[in-house]
Amino acid sequence: MKSYNFRLERVLDYRRGLEREAQQELAERERNLFEEKKRMKLLQMEHVKTQTALKGKGEKILNLEGLRMLNSYLSYLDQSMEEQEKIILECEEVVSEVQEKVKDSMQQRKTLEKLKEKDYRVFQAEVNAEESKVIDEAGLRMFFQTSFK
Repeated sequence: MKSYNFRLERVLDYRRGLEREAQQELAERERNLFEEKKRMKLLQMEHVKTQTALKGKGEKILNLEGLRMLNSYLSYLDQSMEEQEKIILECEEVVSEVQEKVKDSMQQRKTLEKLKEKDYRVFQAEVNAEESKVIDEAGLRMFFQTSFK
């Protein structure tokens, strides 16, 4: 009996590799997005903490220089949060692009796997037909040997 060999197996292996690479890139980009969002939360927490400190010092009427420093720091935090929001949006766009890349590579791999399954079914049908032919021929030989003795 002959063994099954898919003629596009190398192409299928290559596409599996591309899919793995795309999935790894997606995981890396999602990790990066998570880190950027984490940084944004830290900035927001620092902003709230500084606002609370500013309100507290304003009520106690401390020196004007201290109030200016806190106000300047709040402005810096506001600007940092705006920049961080842009970074997060860029990261989300990259993640979306890589997700599409993963989706495309999965679709290409699945297409080849379906082709392989179809090819294997054809192979099995051929093997079954050959086996049936051999069995039929053996049955005929036995019939003629027993009938004409």
